[in-house]
Amino acid sequence: MIVITVNNENGIADSIPELWGMLNDEQRLYLKENAEIRIYDKHELIYKENQQPSHIFVLIKGKVKVYKSGASGRSQIIRFIKPTGLFGFRAAFSGEDYTTSASAFEESTLCLIPVEVIKRIICQNTKVAVLFIKTLASMLGDADLLTVNLTQKHVRARGGRLAACHEGEIWC
Repeated sequence: MIVITVNNENGIADSIPELWGMLNDEQRLYLKENAEIRIYDKHELIYKENQQPSHIFVLIKGKVKVYKSGASGRSQIIRFIKPTGLFGFRAAFSGEDYTTSASAFEESTLCLIPVEVIKRIICQNTKVAVLFIKTLASMLGDADLLTVNLTQKHVRARGGRLAACHEGEIWC
């Protein structure tokens, strides 16, 4: 893993434009002073199941897989994250340990924001709170759809949905 120091405002603004655009000047400075950018090698672990969350993540470049360890040492891919995707925040916001693990599926650049920093910004900025609510709502809708697909469709249709996920959809 390589840690990149962000010396100028444009470096982080270019890395997380959607979030950055919602912030006022004071919040931008606070985020710039506390966030860091890291480059992860292919297959490098980002966070591990049962670990306490310390950061939320924004994928800048590359692809990340979120997976769950299963019986007999095999893992089940839950979803892929594409650039600009937020992840790792559900456990942080619910006060739980991670229930999944995440690793770089290919070399990936991420912005890591300490949980306490993002919580403070959310308390000050309803636009940022709405961004996370929308992201969580979308994830819940996708999970509901997947549950229906897996329980009600015949095997061929389920396989088609899962195959499409592996071809690059963000949420499985």
